[in-house]
Amino acid sequence: MHRSLFVLSGVNPLRGYGPVIYLADALVAAGIDVELFAPVPRRMMKEFEGHRFRVHSYFMDWYGSIPRLRLYLFGLYLLYRGSRERPAILCSDIHFFREAVFLRRRFPEIPLIHFCEELFLPEEKKLFPMIRHISFYERNANAPDLVVDVEPHRAAIRKARYGLTSDVVVLQNTIPRSEMPIPDRSGSLSRLAGGSIPPDRPVLVYTGGVHSKESFLTIISALSELKPPVFFLGFCHGHASHVRWLKELVQSRLGPERGRICPAVQRNALLSCLGEANAGLVYYPYSVHPTQNQLYCSPTKAMEYLACGLPVVGSANPSLIGLLEAQGRGVCTRDDSAAALRDAIITVLNMSRTEPSLGERLRKDFRDNLCFEVQSTKAMGRILEILKEARPIG
Repeated sequence: MHRSLFVLSGVNPLRGYGPVIYLADALVAAGIDVELFAPVPRRMMKEFEGHRFRVHSYFMDWYGSIPRLRLYLFGLYLLYRGSRERPAILCSDIHFFREAVFLRRRFPEIPLIHFCEELFLPEEKKLFPMIRHISFYERNANAPDLVVDVEPHRAAIRKARYGLTSDVVVLQNTIPRSEMPIPDRSGSLSRLAGGSIPPDRPVLVYTGGVHSKESFLTIISALSELKPPVFFLGFCHGHASHVRWLKELVQSRLGPERGRICPAVQRNALLSCLGEANAGLVYYPYSVHPTQNQLYCSPTKAMEYLACGLPVVGSANPSLIGLLEAQGRGVCTRDDSAAALRDAIITVLNMSRTEPSLGERLRKDFRDNLCFEVQSTKAMGRILEILKEARPIG
């Protein structure tokens, strides 16, 4: 059995792709020696305290401040370590997929698992200009022993589009029960936001990236039309200029009494006080970014809201409709207009008013049905089978 596993991520899992961390923790608990390779800024490395796997960030190396050079040299470093140690490999998305496949071809005894947190299609490449090596992925999609996707529709599309003969299992983006927050003392949300929140207004919270200006123009338009007003509180990551643009937009359109944009904060600090909000927002309009990846979104933040007992306002995506509406976890918009979003916000806020125990119900539902321990059962079982069945190296 392979007892050593390299987890390769091209994205900082502390701010996105969080399930990589939970999967690494679960594998360590199963007796696997896990090392995570990811682009983690030096100031954030302390957030890994409490996790039982080692972390190697190429931002910590001398070449970490030189974008192209760090990718090239870090790729060489992975090939060097992989060739010497021949660990099992779990590759997150396609950032280091080329290096992972090279090692698998060179050493066939190396187990390779592909954790697909995005769905990239060659015909949609113009909408994903940041993604390299999509043609290489198309040619080598069947190299892994196992493909783990994060959404059932995406898994079906991937299997058909790339002709996958490898096993495909689904592990939705979520968090473990251990990450379910213990509520902080009253007023913690205001303190985290850096200022008081009007006590007479419901709070709609958004925790995520600033990727599409058009989407946020719709969000702010919907909020500006709400009467009585709602306080919009965002904890946002992304390019500094995009976050600054959103902050200025909120201040100019809503004003300080109706909205505030704050920088992203450590996940456990945020989750501990989200329960003081009234609802969470997840907004991925297909009309703005018409890709299959967007249409069948699988946002971890929706699960985080539910774990904190918040009902969710979602956009009109089939994956969100299936997650939220059938089980009374929230409401999705009827289309991608500002009017439809405004109506969905009103409906969700009314849920909180008419069901006093809503938060308790949502937290129990998350614990019983949506947490990582429940969602990861099949994926974890197959990964451990593959590691167990692998030919020993020696």
